[in-house]
Amino acid sequence: MFSNKEFLDSAGNYLKAIVRFPINPDNYYNRMAALFKLEKHSEILETYEFLPDSINPKNGQFEFLVGRSFLNIKDTIRACEFLNISKNYNYRPSLSYLKNICLN
Repeated sequence: MFSNKEFLDSAGNYLKAIVRFPINPDNYYNRMAALFKLEKHSEILETYEFLPDSINPKNGQFEFLVGRSFLNIKDTIRACEFLNISKNYNYRPSLSYLKNICLN
């Protein structure tokens, strides 16, 4: 569904997957990615809050999406906090955001 740009259905199905198999971090990330395409930033933040820390792969991808969501809702301070966490997990895409938004 995601590849067919059916983001609303995709996000809903990933939510069902989270309920059925809550220890798979991919379900959380994929839901967040679909919600990002729908510009549902508060739902992205909510999904991240429910992500158990014990299954967060700490590769920076989650934090990058959260940081971008905070940027889209005009909360630059929180965005930079999460982009910095993402950078600390060595997620390279966060570097340009930090350089262009957070360090200026």
